[in-house]
Amino acid sequence: MAVQLGDIFLISALIFSFASAFAWAGREDKNRQLRHLKRWGPRLAASFLTLSLLLLSYYFILPDFNFLYVFDRASAATPGVYRLSAMWAGQAGTFLMWAWVIMLSALFIGEKREVSRAVTREGMAVILLGGAFFTFMAFMAGPFNPTMSRIGGEAFGSGVSVKNVLEGYKSAGFYVDGKGFVDGMGLSPMLQTPYNAIHPPLMFIAYGMVFVVFSVSLVYLVRGRGEWERAGRTWARVSWLLMSAAMAIGGLWAYEELAYGGYWTWDPIEAASILPWLTLTAYLHGSIEFRRRGKLKVLTPFLGVLTTLLIVYSTYITRSGIIKSSHSYSAASSANYLIIAVLALTAVAAYFAVKRTGWKPEPKGFNLFSQSTLLQLSILGILAAAAVVFWGLTGPVLAKVFEGADVATPPGFYNQNGFLATVLILFIMGVNGFLGYLKKSVLMWVSAAAVIVSVLFYAAVVPSSNGYVNFILPLILFSLGSLIYRTVKAWKGSGFNPVFLKKLFSDIAHIGIVFVVLGVVVSGALATTYDMTFDYTTDSGRVMEMGQGYSVRLDDIKVFQDASGAWVQESYVTVIKSGEVKGSGVLRMVEHRHTPFIIRGGSDVYGIFMGIQHQSGRALAFFSFKIMPFVNLIWVGVLLLIVGMTGVIYLDTSGKKTESQPRREEEWL
Repeated sequence: MAVQLGDIFLISALIFSFASAFAWAGREDKNRQLRHLKRWGPRLAASFLTLSLLLLSYYFILPDFNFLYVFDRASAATPGVYRLSAMWAGQAGTFLMWAWVIMLSALFIGEKREVSRAVTREGMAVILLGGAFFTFMAFMAGPFNPTMSRIGGEAFGSGVSVKNVLEGYKSAGFYVDGKGFVDGMGLSPMLQTPYNAIHPPLMFIAYGMVFVVFSVSLVYLVRGRGEWERAGRTWARVSWLLMSAAMAIGGLWAYEELAYGGYWTWDPIEAASILPWLTLTAYLHGSIEFRRRGKLKVLTPFLGVLTTLLIVYSTYITRSGIIKSSHSYSAASSANYLIIAVLALTAVAAYFAVKRTGWKPEPKGFNLFSQSTLLQLSILGILAAAAVVFWGLTGPVLAKVFEGADVATPPGFYNQNGFLATVLILFIMGVNGFLGYLKKSVLMWVSAAAVIVSVLFYAAVVPSSNGYVNFILPLILFSLGSLIYRTVKAWKGSGFNPVFLKKLFSDIAHIGIVFVVLGVVVSGALATTYDMTFDYTTDSGRVMEMGQGYSVRLDDIKVFQDASGAWVQESYVTVIKSGEVKGSGVLRMVEHRHTPFIIRGGSDVYGIFMGIQHQSGRALAFFSFKIMPFVNLIWVGVLLLIVGMTGVIYLDTSGKKTESQPRREEEWL
């Protein structure tokens, strides 16, 4: 079998990645060849990876179905922009993107040493080794394998000739003599959306960039030296920002395209994406404590290592086929390399973290109303939430490995077991917002009042029948109010200087998180579902009441076959509230796939057409409408979160002084 050009690019990138890592790991720069390799190795490795990515993109855009990766994920009928985004639908494209971003990160650090002087030569070597590892993973996934390689395997497995197997593909319209493969299996309709063109690349760019944090943190744990916090600060923040944006786009995708009836269902893939986000969030808070007070100098870099390990672990889960997911990937033999890497590096990081700690905690008193204590408690709450998510993902894996059973973790597991962690985080945010601006005695009473009100709400039946929701709502308002209060007081005390602006953007990001939690809690608790049934033959023009002043008018229903032969059912409806038309739209059902209809507002109206069924001689059209109040607070919160973190990153990289010493307790006690 002829060697493909893309494979040559990948092998070349792999060679130069390893060679560059070797050069950077060297102790001396006296060797002229090594100095040149340190400079040109990353350039060549990044160039070959770029060529590989461009070549694979070219094959998808053409499209060239003689490559198996293209054949499995695209078709002649797939629009061009979605053919390109199909690259992210498989493991080969994922690993290739990951390796490319890691190598570009290494190249940036190597070329801009004045920007990243804190990255040691060992750190650079680890980054380059990471790029080499994922380049190897991409090569093993075979993005440039010819489609004929599968045909030969099918012929061998079935005991028939290759010619007979090709005859089957020819009769199906996939293969033409003299031209080869002219069509492919196509991309799932659920993935043919602009969200799929944005969501996966953002996530994998974030995963690639956070590898810098992993590298400098691991080197610090092993060698006990290196400015890990300064070296990884901006990389961690940008990675966190991109992860947040990617998850938000994924939630919007689920809400608008997948007819889940919600933005987050705790699907295993969703849980796998939020797990490293939580540990990276804890890392960012720990880096603040280290930067200001020199504390958490072992836990924080360990979290930097753990974040990437959890990313790789989550990738193993989604690639191994060991769990069932609504949008999981097919099983991959290369997944075994991932779990081996995770186990080995976890053992190394844990060993050196324990060694650095020495099991000698510093003796100190406990003072709840101090920034240091609150920051550490917030990290504890975040890690508790991460532990819940980790067990929710790992439990089914253990059941599969040891019992051979397919066990799914219900969404309620995450909500119930993560409740206390969420409460702790909100309470700490509220206390921290007032810290330094209220006297200690006043702050104690305000904090106690927030808890008392939460308990009273829990015992009541309003605003919802769910006691947990009622308990958390006052704490959400407590944290939101404190953040706004702190922002106003800080502005009056300092004006618009860089220090205040950084605090302002940080508070905006935290306010965004509170808005997201508020939107999730309120929309989930107060959402009301109305199932409605119309007679397909007689109810055209009929208005049916839903509740809360809403009603639905059935304007028309059409049933037909589209160009591909699939049966389509379309329902035209108008939503009315208190006599006023709120919106009209089309609810579609193609085969068994539903396209939801959403009217946005203070309360979203979310509708799904469940199709037509024949019962007792009647043709009945079934609908499900859900009224979701304040769901748009989620998207507002995401926007605030992105604006806030973007502002923090900009100010911190602008060269201006943006750090201030924490206020002394005696100034306000």
